[in-house]
Amino acid sequence: MSDLCAHFALLARNNLWSNHRLHGACAQLSGGEYRKPRRAAFFGSIHGTLNHILLIDRYYLDRLAGRVEKERFDDDVELAPDLPGLTAAQTTADRSLLAFILSLTETGLEAPVTLSDDDDRPVQDPVRTVLLHLFLHQVHHRGQVHALLRETPVEPPQLDEFFLSQDLGRREAELRDLGLA
Repeated sequence: MSDLCAHFALLARNNLWSNHRLHGACAQLSGGEYRKPRRAAFFGSIHGTLNHILLIDRYYLDRLAGRVEKERFDDDVELAPDLPGLTAAQTTADRSLLAFILSLTETGLEAPVTLSDDDDRPVQDPVRTVLLHLFLHQVHHRGQVHALLRETPVEPPQLDEFFLSQDLGRREAELRDLGLA
């Protein structure tokens, strides 16, 4: 595996772990707190923001795999009616992303991915650029959910660790449970 492929695999593992931690914190909320409309939420609530993360993940995973059923996605689609359903679907998406990256070669990172611009015209970017965009999108919106949790009785989880040796002792059980140890 090339250095760049290994780097993306590390990002995908961290993505899986971060979503696991964030969803775990959200699972401690009452249904009312979880779905409560929040002014600072770009997508209305914690549920709406987690749904958006998954929606975009699926959009880009489909494009990376060469599947294009329709050019646009509907940001109003609720992918799961509750957090357990959303968590299961997010975990599946995160594992699919990791599997996709583990199958990549250096050449595969340069392969074109067809997307569409704001006018629904096809555009292409290399896999490596789409992956970077996807990870940044995840971090951005996880940060929003993290901030929204500050408005609830649940303490937001630590998400800014990146599997450093100094942190592994505190995270070993979680990583083992996720198959990332």
